[in-house]
Amino acid sequence: MNVYVKRENWDGGVWFSLPASEEDREELLQDLARHHPSAMLPFAGEVDCGEEGLSHRLGRWLAGETLFFRDHFVRWNRLAETVDALSKEEKVVLEAALRLEKPDSIEKVMDTLDHRKRYTLHPDILTYEALGQYAAERVMGKIPDELSGYMDYTLLGSVWESSLGCLTEEGFVESGKTGKQEQKQMDRKEREEPVFRVRIPEKKRHGRYLLVTLPADGQTMEELRQESGYGQMEEITEMEVSSGFYGLYEYLPPGSTLGELNQAAKEVQALAEKGPVERRTLLAALEAEAPQSMEKACQVIRDYADYEILPVKSLQPDKYARYLLEKKGIKIREELEPFFKYDAFGKEGIKKDSPVETSHGIVRNRVRAIPEIGRDGKPFRWYSPLTISCYNGKDGTFPDILSGEKAVPLQGRIHTLIEKSMEEWGESGLADGLSNQLLLRRVVFMQPDVVAYAQDLYCILDIQTKGELNDREYHALMEEWKEMMALGWGRQFLESPMDYQGDDAFLGFWDEENGKELYVRTEEEMEKAFSAMEFKM
Repeated sequence: MNVYVKRENWDGGVWFSLPASEEDREELLQDLARHHPSAMLPFAGEVDCGEEGLSHRLGRWLAGETLFFRDHFVRWNRLAETVDALSKEEKVVLEAALRLEKPDSIEKVMDTLDHRKRYTLHPDILTYEALGQYAAERVMGKIPDELSGYMDYTLLGSVWESSLGCLTEEGFVESGKTGKQEQKQMDRKEREEPVFRVRIPEKKRHGRYLLVTLPADGQTMEELRQESGYGQMEEITEMEVSSGFYGLYEYLPPGSTLGELNQAAKEVQALAEKGPVERRTLLAALEAEAPQSMEKACQVIRDYADYEILPVKSLQPDKYARYLLEKKGIKIREELEPFFKYDAFGKEGIKKDSPVETSHGIVRNRVRAIPEIGRDGKPFRWYSPLTISCYNGKDGTFPDILSGEKAVPLQGRIHTLIEKSMEEWGESGLADGLSNQLLLRRVVFMQPDVVAYAQDLYCILDIQTKGELNDREYHALMEEWKEMMALGWGRQFLESPMDYQGDDAFLGFWDEENGKELYVRTEEEMEKAFSAMEFKM
């Protein structure tokens, strides 16, 4: 699959073949930089998968979607791998599913891709008349011959098309045909799908990758170890992961090793063998529990049957009280309602049930209380160097890097730009942009700014958490922050340069092209580093 990669303020583009490696991505970014001195945020302009209709649908819904923000690169790679492996008939079904569901983001396209098995192609239904006959039999059963001549099947097919699916040149694609037998077949196919697909860079051959599907047994892991050149396959953390059980990876402890992912995959597979697994409930349970180790995450998976999503939209005590009364079959008479303490009854119910509000709904554990995440942890601050690249009008190829006395006077203007960029974010600030949902559950807010320190400008990030992060969570949060600076939130400042004495000045929060000695440090580490520099001087 090929994607026509574009960026803001540039009419051209570059075709990029997927799936691709990290090295391919770096080459693309360098190629884009050669076309324009400031690297803008890459996004998709067109998609070509070899089938005109499907290419059109993918291009329509993915146009403007970024390729490298958060985990998008992994998603694009998985999309390409899956689409390339589809048969012609399967591509027809996927095109129809995209046409019906209208997914407007890479995440939603992946959702459609994952449940495409809900759609069925009827190659024998090629006209509205044939569709009308099929629809009539679904509603009424077999139509008596004496009535058949009076039925306008063509009109019936055209009216019912949108309710049942969509008519294509290759046949009618029906949506949601899940009778008991078909449901069993679909469940079996889903169980046969690998829980995770993992791409691991080979040690023996630079630029080559191994594709690992999980769960994997001990013999498979040993064969992969010998092929890859790694001493301990289970300890690998440098990898690209996509999930057959869509979204699961983002709800597991960050920084997990390949061995730990294999452990989780085995638990999910064992759970699926017992019966259908409701994705929404499992992800809500993991989000609510926010396990800090894979061992605890696997326990949540094993206890899946203990969790339920409640039919309430908020944890307001009065609304929860009404839910409890309805559940118990109790109706408070209208004349007694002013005297019933809904608020107190709801608070008592919430205390007893310990429900937790998640992005998938309000969930509770029927067997035990879901523990609260600790109170607010100690706030901390990270520092990272700013790279201010100034391109003059005569020679815009090699920028001047503004620092020290040239950079410090720009602090107020940069603060205003950062402040304006945060207007579209909520109270949690950049925490809402975290891809790992367990980190998102534990981080209260992430607020960026700029400060003058040791006679130069630095980007700072103030962070507040619920409870203390463990070492893996801390380092995973730091890696997500680097990605936000390089490919997410920070990239917008390369799209709208500041004026500096008549020239264009671009802010790089993690500019690997022009920046030097990039790092993220705590206040203590900054003090220690500059104290050491002063001592040497």
